[in-house]
Amino acid sequence: MAATFIGYLSSFGISFFLTPFIVDRLGATAYGFIGLSGNIIGYTSLLTVAINSMSGRFIALKYHEKNYAEANKYLAATYYANIVTALVITLILGFIALFLDKIFQVPPDLLPDVRALFVLTFVNMAISLSFNVYGVCLFIKNRLELGTIRSLISDLIRVVLTVIAYTIFPVALWYIGLISIICTAYLITTNYLYQKALTPELVVKRINFRLKYVWEMATAGMWNILSSMSSMLNQGVDLLLANIFVSAYYMGIMSLGKNLPFIILSICTSVANTIHPEFMKFFAEKRMDLLKNSLTKSIRIMGLFTSIPCAGLLAYGDIFYSQWLVGQDYQEIYNISSLTMFALLFTFPTQSIWYVFTMTNKVKISSLNLIAFGIANLLLIITAMHILTDDRQKLYAIVIIQGGLMIIRFTTFLPIYGAKVLGFAKTLLYKPLFKMVVSTLIITAISYGFKTMCISHYSWGTLCIGAIFTIVIGLPFNFYISLQKSDREYILNRFIRKKKHA
Repeated sequence: MAATFIGYLSSFGISFFLTPFIVDRLGATAYGFIGLSGNIIGYTSLLTVAINSMSGRFIALKYHEKNYAEANKYLAATYYANIVTALVITLILGFIALFLDKIFQVPPDLLPDVRALFVLTFVNMAISLSFNVYGVCLFIKNRLELGTIRSLISDLIRVVLTVIAYTIFPVALWYIGLISIICTAYLITTNYLYQKALTPELVVKRINFRLKYVWEMATAGMWNILSSMSSMLNQGVDLLLANIFVSAYYMGIMSLGKNLPFIILSICTSVANTIHPEFMKFFAEKRMDLLKNSLTKSIRIMGLFTSIPCAGLLAYGDIFYSQWLVGQDYQEIYNISSLTMFALLFTFPTQSIWYVFTMTNKVKISSLNLIAFGIANLLLIITAMHILTDDRQKLYAIVIIQGGLMIIRFTTFLPIYGAKVLGFAKTLLYKPLFKMVVSTLIITAISYGFKTMCISHYSWGTLCIGAIFTIVIGLPFNFYISLQKSDREYILNRFIRKKKHA
């Protein structure tokens, strides 16, 4: 968890400082095509979701059962299916690159450079997809921190090569694509070496390829395609509807207000992924009591990670936005941010639970539920937009409807159906979830009271004082009140063991 958290922050920090460096040399127009090429790759990734979303589950399950022959058949099926898919996608993307100026608006002077960027980006996608199955060893052996460290090194390589390219050589857009290929080659090489060291029993052989294994994984993961499509729709529908039905100004306010809460959500999701290998191991070994304890423990520990930043943003968000976005309507941004954060309070502790559906191969109902809520979200917002007349009311309606549906989904479907597919009591996950939510709200109330009584003016200094107060109050509160004795012992023992090992 620590490695994932540090790696995410490092990657974010590198991107934060590297982006203006590139824009300064390329210009905003040219830089926009980097994002466009990445978006196109994201769209085509839907073709790979069915198999790759389930391959880790099937390979790990057979591996933990010590059925290495079957595990290698799933490994071979994934490897060769990805190669064929990569070839198909490359043909599609090649057509896009060939007729680039007919599909998109590209300045004539940038066309050769942009086309070279797209070609290199598409080649990088094909290489990455063809060999990504080697990374499953980190999941099987629960050594995800190795992947995080490797990704951090890849980011550093990207920074060094980018600075060298744009400092020494004539400015060109296609450097970005070439550097991506070099970084991908490094990742593939390290994945291959990790597999040889961690899971030597797994070997890709053409003789192990069976089409039925491809079909089994594809049909099992088919519903994940719909989930991915629904997620893409939900991630951008609020801003799109705000632009259509409200105004561009309020769309900007919404975007700024939701930015920080969703950054915290991304970090939370990354941390949640580190818990999945433990779930799979207990499930494969049919140690359901240990799996039950691990599920509830994950909610409490995830809540421990997210409670302090949530409480801090809810209590001091107005101070932060007034200093970070000088000249903007920080109070409106703070209101949107607070509404969004309140809804996410119910999602943060349970992020790891979504893996239960993949682990048990019960993704159909989850996907249908996601689609149903996505459609409901769209219809309710459009209805509200036609009923309300005030732009500000419309803005808050979008945020409240989306947040309200999110709370309903995370307090009804996820905890109930997540426990049901494992044969546990339907109320199993409720107690740790609501305990963490209440704990966060208590810390928020204490922090808000401190701000009201002790902070008279807004500045980075007073924000730091408030943040320190919340950390000093919140961490002991969560550690001794929200966590169980076994959780405290688990965390302390892990820390002491790592310290002694170091």
